[in-house]
Amino acid sequence: MHLVDIVPWHIEQATRISQQADSPRLASMQVGDARELAFGDTFADAIVMHDPLYHLPDRQDRLRALAEAKRVLRQGGVLLAFAITRYAGLIFGLLRGYVFNPAYHQMIRAEVETGQRENPPRWASTFPSAFFHHPNELKAELQASGLTCERTLGILGPAWMVPDLDASWQDEAKRQVILDIARLTENEPVLGPRLMAVARKPAP
Repeated sequence: MHLVDIVPWHIEQATRISQQADSPRLASMQVGDARELAFGDTFADAIVMHDPLYHLPDRQDRLRALAEAKRVLRQGGVLLAFAITRYAGLIFGLLRGYVFNPAYHQMIRAEVETGQRENPPRWASTFPSAFFHHPNELKAELQASGLTCERTLGILGPAWMVPDLDASWQDEAKRQVILDIARLTENEPVLGPRLMAVARKPAP
């Protein structure tokens, strides 16, 4: 496994953790940009893309990152592409009561209508800018990049709304209910804050 992150501090953290006795060993760790990977063609059996798609507000940048993933994947290789759902801020704001703040309300209106997060309220601890996907948009971007989207799944699902989730997860009976709900809703990715598309590089 090779780790690439655009933030040097993240690579420094990963390097320190990798030096611990019980940590897995990675083949390499490097600062890099998903839009221009420092790997050769057909280098990887699988790629986990876990940040670029929501940290790149411009669609052309997202398509560049996906095209790079396709280039680096071998034929038949798998891409796990993570994104944030279009309704994440809305659901979170409902749970916390933030939707009654005019600035927050305006922000989520723009997110739902366009996918763009811009100018969040100063008090909100969140991304200054981002792009939030509808599942159909994520599939369309994968297809536009020449990848085959096999399915899109919800990550976390509605279980993130369980009061005191950590304590409920420690209770075996409640954990089974949470897992059952996750299985029931995994094919409805807009119900949770994140989604993951499973895509493959087709044969030529």
